[in-house]
Amino acid sequence: LGMGRGLDAIRDEFAASGTEDDLVCLEYVLEGTAGCHPREWQHSGGKQMDAFYEGKEEDGRRGRPLSYFVEHPQAREAALLPEHVVALRLYTTAAFKSINDPL
Repeated sequence: LGMGRGLDAIRDEFAASGTEDDLVCLEYVLEGTAGCHPREWQHSGGKQMDAFYEGKEEDGRRGRPLSYFVEHPQAREAALLPEHVVALRLYTTAAFKSINDPL
């Protein structure tokens, strides 16, 4: 179910079964820019998503939209579709719990 529906399938799944945090993460990944969500997340030790902290060097993704990650040379080399990149980005957010729990 949902195969071949790409981003629509992800949106529908989150709308039907996602938690409030999942929906925030989905909106951040789809519509936001990296490192620009102000919330500090418990799952990451009280850090913001995609934010770099003292001692960590910026890697150029801060302020970048989803298209940056979709068009990134590594994503292109791996032949990732936008829905693959969204799934990977979501897994690095608090949504990972809802992705793992059914397994």
